[in-house]
Amino acid sequence: MFTDADFEVFKDDTLAGRMTKIKTIIDPKFLSLATRLEPIFERQQVMLYPHVAKHMRRTVNPPVDTWIAFGPQKRGYKKDPHLEIGLWPHALFVWLVVLQEGKQNDETLISRVVRSQSEIQRRPQLQLSNDHTTADHVVNDTEHLAVTLTQFEQHPKSEFLVGRIWSQAELMALDANQQLAAIEATVDAVMPIYRDWL
Repeated sequence: MFTDADFEVFKDDTLAGRMTKIKTIIDPKFLSLATRLEPIFERQQVMLYPHVAKHMRRTVNPPVDTWIAFGPQKRGYKKDPHLEIGLWPHALFVWLVVLQEGKQNDETLISRVVRSQSEIQRRPQLQLSNDHTTADHVVNDTEHLAVTLTQFEQHPKSEFLVGRIWSQAELMALDANQQLAAIEATVDAVMPIYRDWL
């Protein structure tokens, strides 16, 4: 699965160099992972389409992270609740996400996310965040969940993420099968929450 070489991609400071490495080294692993996750989506009775990040708007600075997203539409995913699996320079993440674009003028979606609190509380192994643009996150306990949901509900630019982050060191302590099992277990854990958001 993922190796130290995947994280080395982010040490290339050029746009062309990093993009080439993302496309040739990391993206094939994301696509392989998409195939492995299909049975989970089927078992959980959700239809999700894979979208590998293209970083099309990048013209100067190389991307600071990269990911594959799984959304309910064949074209685009950012306006819908979706699953993201990706790499920061020193971490792997698996997030169920509502981005700022998705919550704009959608009070119903915001209410559904807030009402999913009890479903999230039943999964203390998960972690939380209000911002997909950083690797910052907090543990999923009663206090942090309340604060994170309040931030999401009350601040227009806030987002809501629930899932898991593994540091590079934590990830490298697992063999390929263990990595895959950890990712699959996290996806399995967030899918009932995802269904609450639909």
